[in-house]
Amino acid sequence: MSARWKVLSLIAVLALPLPGLAADAVKGESYFAVTCGRCHRAGGMGTGILSRRPGIPAQGLLEQREDLTVTFIEAVVRNGSGNMPRITRAEVSNPQLAEIADYLARGKK
Repeated sequence: MSARWKVLSLIAVLALPLPGLAADAVKGESYFAVTCGRCHRAGGMGTGILSRRPGIPAQGLLEQREDLTVTFIEAVVRNGSGNMPRITRAEVSNPQLAEIADYLARGKK
C-alpha cells in the first residue's frame, strides 16, 4: 500500500462520524481501520485464521473480543504471531500502536 493511499484512507476514515465511540477512542479506531483493517475487519484474511482458534468469536473480529489487553496487543504487533508478520515502528509508530491497543483492549492493561 502506497504512502499516498494510506494518507487518503486515514483522511477518509477521520472524516466519518463514529457514533458510540468516546473522543479518545476515535484516533485508535481510525489507526486500526487504516493499518490493520485490511486483514482484521470483516472479510479480511486475519478474521478467518483467528476464528479457527479455540475461544475466539466465530467471525474472528478483533474489535469484538473482550479478552485483549494493551500489553498483549503491543507484543503481538511488534513480534508477530502465526501468520501475522511483525509490524515495525516505521510502519506503525509507538504512539499509534498505543492508540490502537487501547482501542482494541478498551483500556485494559
